Amino acid sequence: YGVYGDYFPDIISHAGDSFPELCTSIFYKSDGVFGIMANVLATYVILFVLFGAFLEKCGAQKFFIDWPLAAVGHRIGGPAKVSVIASGLFGSISGSAIANTVSTGAFTIPMMKKAGFKPHIAGGIEPAASIGGMFMPPIMGAGGFIMAELTGVPYSRIMLVAIFPAIMYFFSVFVMVHYEAKKNNIVGERSEHSAMEILKKEWVYILPLVIITIFMLTGYSPGFSAILGLATCISVSFKEEKTRIDLSFTVIMLVVLLGSFVNKASDGTLVSTNILVILGIIGYIIIIFFRKNRRERVGFELKRFVESARSGTENSLKIGATVGVIGIIIGVLTFSGLVLTFADIVIELAGGSLVLTILLIALASLVLGMGVPVTAAYLITAVVAVPALTHLGVNEIAAHMIVYWLSQDSNITPPVCIAAFAGATIAKANMWRTAFSSFKFAKFLYLGPFLFGYVPGFSLDGSAMDIIKAFVLILLGTYAYAWFLSGIWINHLKGISKKSPAS
Repeated sequence: YGVYGDYFPDIISHAGDSFPELCTSIFYKSDGVFGIMANVLATYVILFVLFGAFLEKCGAQKFFIDWPLAAVGHRIGGPAKVSVIASGLFGSISGSAIANTVSTGAFTIPMMKKAGFKPHIAGGIEPAASIGGMFMPPIMGAGGFIMAELTGVPYSRIMLVAIFPAIMYFFSVFVMVHYEAKKNNIVGERSEHSAMEILKKEWVYILPLVIITIFMLTGYSPGFSAILGLATCISVSFKEEKTRIDLSFTVIMLVVLLGSFVNKASDGTLVSTNILVILGIIGYIIIIFFRKNRRERVGFELKRFVESARSGTENSLKIGATVGVIGIIIGVLTFSGLVLTFADIVIELAGGSLVLTILLIALASLVLGMGVPVTAAYLITAVVAVPALTHLGVNEIAAHMIVYWLSQDSNITPPVCIAAFAGATIAKANMWRTAFSSFKFAKFLYLGPFLFGYVPGFSLDGSAMDIIKAFVLILLGTYAYAWFLSGIWINHLKGISKKSPAS
């Protein structure tokens, strides 16, 4: 297409060029292979995926299950509600809806089946809850970092905009599973410990998430925050003997961070360098002394460190494996000028209607998501679709949020829906019934983009009073929306018809 663009239909044709010129554009310009996706992967994604892996290995994953289990596990639909809360906690740092489904689903899906949920329902609830993790700060499945790069808006602002919509997504799934359980009289079992007891005992596992979020919201760079979060994860791992990770990295990071502060505070580079060297020597002595008295544990802790690092690296590669290919696609789109004309094409097809434009973008995201990872689908779609949305009056961040939310639909929307199929495998249920069940519980995924498009307050655009009003109305509307889609009102109608004299 890049070379022979003049042979294509007029609506998408361009002048074309020689193959060497096309390759020069793809490999030497910032729009191609070494463009936004590669920069975000190298700068942010690797660090945050490593953070997620270390947080999981330090023992936090057990807390993400135990606390929701104690809080809501004994209530109506308890196991399903545990799935929703656990997926929100773990999904916010996992970076992948499929990984979230597999990791939390391995525990929650059998628990839901045991409580009385049908296999395809249990297998559908977990992936529906898991994709919500892609919308929840601080990591947002790497999409938030790409959004910050594309818009030039600080990531802290992206996080603030994303929080309420993400909570509303989980709230809608929570309400739907509540009424699904109520229809079938499904109640969970009470945990041995109360939620408050578990929180008092295991509150330290929240520290890495709290620290990383506070530092980013107060203006520190995501990279700095991620490194500090990694060091916190390793420190927290020492709460339990079986989860301990080698402290070397923590000491090194503390030395580097202290060195950076000293470098900013001092006028002379030589002075700051000498202080950094001294701090490094002190840190090394501390490590030697610490290990001398604990020699038998060093091997185990080093092994845990290597396992955590390997897990994070493997997860990073899963996200970054398609970086080159995506760069080629975006490079060709930019080279051909289709990026500029696509907005006009979409607006013309939609007749200037924002509703139809969003529906066309949803279709494009679904098709793209069948062949590439959802984060890549977001990037490709954003490059060509955001101009169409902004042309129709949607603010830039809201336009990106519309595209990002819709880019997740291929995870749970048939025919591909890999996350739903992963849930079906764990639940040992029919794949298609599970897929449509997941599609049902994730319906807010399709409502959210319209709220971004038509309600400025949903993306924190407007006065404080307008935003508060929007939040309250959306909260009430989300409850009504989830109640209606749960279908419990059909049971009420059946009960009324049975009691009526005509029956």
